[in-house]
Amino acid sequence: MAELSEEERQRCNRIFNYLDRDQSGQLSGKEFMTAVRLLGINPTEEEVTRIMSKFDKDANTQLNLEEFEGMMVDFLMNRQHFASKLKEAFSVFAGADRKLNKKEFRNILQNMGKEKLTDEEVETLFAGMDVDNDGKIDIDEMMNMFLLDDFEP
Repeated sequence: MAELSEEERQRCNRIFNYLDRDQSGQLSGKEFMTAVRLLGINPTEEEVTRIMSKFDKDANTQLNLEEFEGMMVDFLMNRQHFASKLKEAFSVFAGADRKLNKKEFRNILQNMGKEKLTDEEVETLFAGMDVDNDGKIDIDEMMNMFLLDDFEP
């Protein structure tokens, strides 16, 4: 199995902490689903459980940082395919300017799936992803977050 470089491990840690909204040191199904929804995927609870269980080595139905890193290794090994799917999903939701404004971002996170995020949770996530602070998230900002490229929440 491939390993993360130290730089990738640090970036992975920042992403994990960004997604770990309750600061528990574990990603719950809801927190994981938020990340997946940001990719334009609307999984069922069963699909989230199945995906998480693949990496949930201690079978506690949550992902700790080490388990999350294992998932990221899997994603990085399939990086080109994942990048293509991310671009495809992003283009479905992005406006004519090929960026997600706050309203579009909120729509994705509050209208997909059963678990609804609060306005505060959406605001926090948006602020963390809008790296250039232009009030919109472009594909580069999205790709940087999910592909471990220069992600700085």
